[in-house]
This record gives sequence, structure tokens and C-alpha cells, in this order.
Amino acid sequence: MSRDTKTTVGEEIMESKVMWYPDSKKNTQMDKFRSEVNRDFGLQLANYSELYQWSVENYPEFWAEVWRFCGIVCSRMYEEVVDRTKRISDVPEWFRGSQLNYAENLLKHKDQDKIALYAAREAKEEITKVTFRELRRDVALYAAAMRKMGVKTGDRVVGEEALLYPHTA
Repeated sequence: MSRDTKTTVGEEIMESKVMWYPDSKKNTQMDKFRSEVNRDFGLQLANYSELYQWSVENYPEFWAEVWRFCGIVCSRMYEEVVDRTKRISDVPEWFRGSQLNYAENLLKHKDQDKIALYAAREAKEEITKVTFRELRRDVALYAAAMRKMGVKTGDRVVGEEALLYPHTA
């Protein structure tokens, strides 16, 4: 079967090439995760469908493994992933007892010089790039300023993206 496809547009026939195929070497994060699940639980899940089925049947174990695989940083570890005696429709508490900082987890990245944000303004061609290092620095400055103003744990803060990077507004 040809990898080229033919598309009819009006009366013209255009030939196009497929631009991308998934890596056949199973080099994706999903496959790395599946391999670790197999190792940690003594399984032989061969593909995404089997991983999905296992995750539905063993959802507390699945989500504990996601927590571990993603390297979630917490100041207090969970006592229980989820109470299996409660139905999902009853909205049970997840990761009971855990305490974590969402910003810390979102901003952690091995390569601090990697681009964290691309920002663009309407009608402008310039794209602003912000690295993880720059973003962490700016978030730390804003956090320090808010602490100085009396904002404390548990307070809710609403912000506008344009305040952080006004040159993109």
C-alpha cells in the first residue's frame, strides 16, 4: 500500500505525502510507562489496549503508578490513592492525605533552558519564548511579592497572564 494519498479538491486531484508516522520502536512515554507497569506488577501488557484495560480494572494501582512515573513532588505522601468501596460516581477523595504544590510540579523540568512558553500577540509576528529557568524565576518573584502582601497557604489568587508577561498582551 502506498504511503501517498490522493485528495480530490474541486476537480483537481492533489497528491500528498504522509508527514509523520509513530515511532515503530515503541519509544514513547506511554510505552515506557507500560514497560514499567509490566516490571512493577509482573505483567505482560503488550499494547495500549491492554494497558487501558488493566488501568480500568486496577485503577488505584494504575494511578499510584502514574504518580510514581511522573515523579510527583509532594511534602506529604498520600495515605490511600482512592477508596475502592466508594463508587466513582460518588466522587471519592483521591490521594487522601497528600500535600503538594502544583506550581512546583508544573515548573520542574530537567532542562531548565528548554522553552516552557511560547507567547504571541494578535497581529504581531514576534513570538516570545520563555525558558523554564525564566518562568521559575518570575514565579518565585511573584510568590515572594504575594507573601510580602500577606497571601498565605489556602488563599485563592486570581491573575491575568498579561500581568506576568505584559509584552505579550
